[in-house]
Amino acid sequence: MEVNMENFWQQLPRILISIAESNFVAIDVEMTGITDNLADVARKQNNHTRQGLYEAGKRIASTYNLFQLGLTCVKSDGDDSYKTETYSFYVSPLLLEDTREDDFFAQDVGRNLTTSLSTLKFMRREGLQLEKILDDPVPYLSRKEVREAEERLERRTQRQPLKDHPYNEDDEGLTFFSAYVFDEITTWLGDRSENKDPEIKIRIPPSESKKRSSVYHKIVRVTARNLAPHMKCRTWDYGATVVIYMDNSDEDCEKEELIRKRFDDSLRKQTGIRLIIEALAGGRFAGIIDPSSIVDALRSWPGGMTVQDFCKEVEDKFGFSAYRKLPRQSEQPSEHGRPPADNNNSGSSDWTPGDDSSKEELLEGSMTPEGLHDGWATTDDEWATSSRRKVTNDWATADDGWVTSSNGWATADNEWARSNNDRNIRSMQSPASLGASWEEPAGYNESDHSVDEESEEALVSMVATALCSLERRLESTRPPIVGHNQLWDLLFLYQTFIDDLPDSSGEFFANIHELFPFILDTKIMAISHQPIEGEDPLADLFNRFTVNNAKPYISWDPSYGYSRKGNVHEAGYDSYMTATVLLRLGHKLARESEAGGADQRETWDEKMRRLYSKGWLIAIGRDPDCFGPDTEPGFGTLASYYSDDDDDDDVGSLHWNHPVFEEFHNTLRIGPSTTVFLERQWAADRAFRGRLPRLKDSDGEGLDS
Repeated sequence: MEVNMENFWQQLPRILISIAESNFVAIDVEMTGITDNLADVARKQNNHTRQGLYEAGKRIASTYNLFQLGLTCVKSDGDDSYKTETYSFYVSPLLLEDTREDDFFAQDVGRNLTTSLSTLKFMRREGLQLEKILDDPVPYLSRKEVREAEERLERRTQRQPLKDHPYNEDDEGLTFFSAYVFDEITTWLGDRSENKDPEIKIRIPPSESKKRSSVYHKIVRVTARNLAPHMKCRTWDYGATVVIYMDNSDEDCEKEELIRKRFDDSLRKQTGIRLIIEALAGGRFAGIIDPSSIVDALRSWPGGMTVQDFCKEVEDKFGFSAYRKLPRQSEQPSEHGRPPADNNNSGSSDWTPGDDSSKEELLEGSMTPEGLHDGWATTDDEWATSSRRKVTNDWATADDGWVTSSNGWATADNEWARSNNDRNIRSMQSPASLGASWEEPAGYNESDHSVDEESEEALVSMVATALCSLERRLESTRPPIVGHNQLWDLLFLYQTFIDDLPDSSGEFFANIHELFPFILDTKIMAISHQPIEGEDPLADLFNRFTVNNAKPYISWDPSYGYSRKGNVHEAGYDSYMTATVLLRLGHKLARESEAGGADQRETWDEKMRRLYSKGWLIAIGRDPDCFGPDTEPGFGTLASYYSDDDDDDDVGSLHWNHPVFEEFHNTLRIGPSTTVFLERQWAADRAFRGRLPRLKDSDGEGLDS
């Protein structure tokens, strides 16, 4: 499914549900460049050390752009069967500019689009269309960009110190004007009469010099700030007059509130694709999403998922959503209204770095209707008692608020998202939502009810609750992330959606482990299985695992999968190939392990028949039967090796804790002979920085360091 701005809000609910119920999520990214001369020189000079390889990768990821993101969600669909959903996004440096506020916001976000000529030639040869990043793409904002936007907003809403002009007033003829301004202000301040003018009007002398006019204005503002700090200035009559007026705090609060609201609205619209990354990383996304955008989008989707379908599916699968039956938006049947599926998702571990709570502790009582107000959803009584939110230093200090996170390393907008979570949940405290029964009341007649203004508010509340439920689910149970040779994917994901890449490779790998604590690399799995053939490109591995009768069986809905052929190097299709290799190679390794090892599954003669065809043996003058008679199958082909015709072993559903994946947990291949163990790197880096929490194993016992 290609996702653009036209269908993003329609697809977002399904994407979030798919991620939340996945056993695995395979990702792939495409870049506008992958190498440059300076990076190659640096790599050679550092002799392929871990830090040297990282610095070369950092330089490339900081220079070029991520232009396509693909992800494939994988969930078990019964014995030896899985279902996939694939999504593809074009990632553009462009932001939305639909309104004046959006345009103003976008102007402050500095971005570049850089590509290499060799990459352009490659994309043209492979049929990839870079120009699609300009054709209605979904926008994005990184955590860093949100943090910088918050800082700019704070500066704009605070009174900035005024600097006086640098000119000698006597020499430049400014003394007379300065005396006039001083006299006007002091006379007004000393006037005690009841009928005095409520404002001070300072007339600016006409001048053909724009710079001199600017100096006149600065003299007025500096003098007013010094003599009457409780007053403010504004220009009037096209700059011919400066009006000094009394500071109205209520008016200023309303103005700041309006500025903040417009800022929040722009953030909600511009965050876009990073909502998906936050879901994968167990971050905050519910408060960033405007529930009404989803309500409007689902209403305009004939025959698709409805608001009720979405909320009911969240309740059925995760058990937290305060779903309440409302009038249907449409009488059209929907595939999303099917009975709840089995939710025995063992695809993730309960532990995440820095989190000592078990899943049961996190979920107990937190999302019941009665617990919405008293639980995690409301974090601050001040918000509940304040009639409006003021822009203060509380949310913009460098060592508090959004800069500090549970992970302890510069998340960008968690506080902003949390405050919007509070705002969304607050809307659910009305009698129209929480006061209603979860079941249909006695005498309820659906035909007597229409989707009026009141039920519109209830729909928005339901969606907000469902989003919070999904956020809570993903916060406690993040899906394992799967990639193929995925160092580059992670470098570009971090640089694009999180923050600037750190200087230290150790800090980067530790940060990645906090974002994605469960990582599998199919390249490492393939090389472990076959050291030579495992080095082949992803497409070759995929083709070997798509032979007839290959297990496990993989299915997909028509709109969310691929037919027999896709476009290699298209991010969505590459993520699907990665998911296929993971499942089928994982099943093969599991069967071989249960049979006593690969050596017992394939004899030496069988391996030689697979490697050397009879035709080749005859051509070099060797006995064509030297590795077995004609009755033996598999000469010169991998088909028999990867086919499962005679294999009825049941290895069960694959998940993160399956024994077959243990040796590959959180291991990255960053060079031909260089691997990184992320969990060890995370522990070493956090211990060095004094931020190492006490780890727990699956039984809740402490782990020795």
